[in-house]
Amino acid sequence: MKIKRYFAPTMREAMRRVRADQGADAVILGSESRDGGIELVAAIDYDAALLQQAVRRQSGAAEPAHPASTQAQPQDEAASRPAPGVWEQDPQLQRLQRELADVRRMLSTSLEQQTDATLRAHPQRARALRNLEALGIDSGLAREIAAHIPEQAAGPRQRNLPLALLARRLRVPGAAFYSAPTRLALIGPTGAGKTTTLAKLAARAVAADGAREVTLISMDGHRAGAEAQIGVYARLLGVPLRIVRGADELATALADCADCRHVFVDCAGTGPADSKLAALLPRLAAMKEGPQPLQTLLVLPANVQREDLLGAIARFAPAAPVAAALTKIDECSRFGGALSALIGTRTPLAWLADGQAVPRDLHRVDAGEVVLRAARQARAAQQQEFSEQQALREGTHA
Repeated sequence: MKIKRYFAPTMREAMRRVRADQGADAVILGSESRDGGIELVAAIDYDAALLQQAVRRQSGAAEPAHPASTQAQPQDEAASRPAPGVWEQDPQLQRLQRELADVRRMLSTSLEQQTDATLRAHPQRARALRNLEALGIDSGLAREIAAHIPEQAAGPRQRNLPLALLARRLRVPGAAFYSAPTRLALIGPTGAGKTTTLAKLAARAVAADGAREVTLISMDGHRAGAEAQIGVYARLLGVPLRIVRGADELATALADCADCRHVFVDCAGTGPADSKLAALLPRLAAMKEGPQPLQTLLVLPANVQREDLLGAIARFAPAAPVAAALTKIDECSRFGGALSALIGTRTPLAWLADGQAVPRDLHRVDAGEVVLRAARQARAAQQQEFSEQQALREGTHA
């Protein structure tokens, strides 16, 4: 392994010198800003094991001494190896790792800027990028879609191509998901609208198959008034309600409802630090393969930041949700960020909720219709913002 340092006034020039000297297979080990330029550490024929050994030798680590023994003690091969994780703690190697991470971030930013410049150099792609970002679509996803727009695209059909490409990336469940008997547990963050969504789903089931084929189960004993709320819905729909505490009681209740076509379970909302409720999620996932299979539906509010939705999707992943329901569509001006989170995590979107009316304000998802609605909602928000700005300017000049 050949390690060498390179100094240049700019990162681009330093990278050029590395390639010219060591070729395209060179590995950047680190970088550091110095007076007047950038210093890179690069290697050819990179071998991580050799690097670790070199770092240990430089750190002066010595082999521990062991007292002599009068009887040979057998040692297996694993016991004779260095303890895992020791070399990662070496300060020099940690510094190299941090510098390598910095270089990667710099290169990633540079590539994004170059991609943006390339896209904006073509009018059709630039328009697609602007329109997607106006919906609230994540910039990375917007760039990816815009890059697939033909340079010569023109006309109404071509102008709608970015929306079609966006819809193609949004996963939705198949028809069997909606027609099969329902045994569904609703999970999600606090305040997402799980209980109202459950009532809407139960009302649709009652309308389709009758109240005798529907049972509600509540596990939400942590939130004040939760059982009273779902109790009201149960009485209005004329369906039985069972209250359970914990996964074991839930399994018993599901067995008792074996002859019921539709069973809906209302789970308590969980926050990031709620370890007790989070422990329930793997148990729910295990019930998917149990004698009374139970699926989970992740209920997410559309009126929060994309990063918060990504965190919620990751937090509830141990429950293995089969799909998601996006609520509070009527409470946000743009829900492109929510669509970006679902697309980025490959989470199917099954339901869209845009109000409190039961069951009217719950809609089965069609990917194309959802994207068109996002476009219309964003357009209306832009017009509203423009009107407010114009009124503000007129009021200022009055």
